[in-house]
Amino acid sequence: MRRTLIESAWSYRHRPAIKGDLARRLEGQPADIQLISWKAQERLHRKVPPFSLWIKQT
Repeated sequence: MRRTLIESAWSYRHRPAIKGDLARRLEGQPADIQLISWKAQERLHRKVPPFSLWIKQT
């Protein structure tokens, strides 16, 4: 469980973009669902920078 959470957190350090698999999954989805998805992507991306400051710099 911990590994899954850490890997997902690392994936949100990059700016959100709609391409590849995500673009295919969004095809045919209602516009309001796509908007909810995009807002979640942006919200999670905004949370990552404070967490990245906790990482010990070597």
